[in-house]
Amino acid sequence: MRDRVLPGFTDQLGQLFGGLAGTLNKVANEGTASPRRRRLPASPMALSLPTGSASPAR
Repeated sequence: MRDRVLPGFTDQLGQLFGGLAGTLNKVANEGTASPRRRRLPASPMALSLPTGSASPAR
């Protein structure tokens, strides 16, 4: 079994995941802007940081 079945199984897995990777890449590429923007819009980013002591708790 090890010498006959498993090599074929690994080949099938390779084909399956190779096709899956190609399909996912195609879908991801369809969701990107084309042509690419020269500049990304800037927006202020507010960070919510806890106030108080910066020393670690004991």
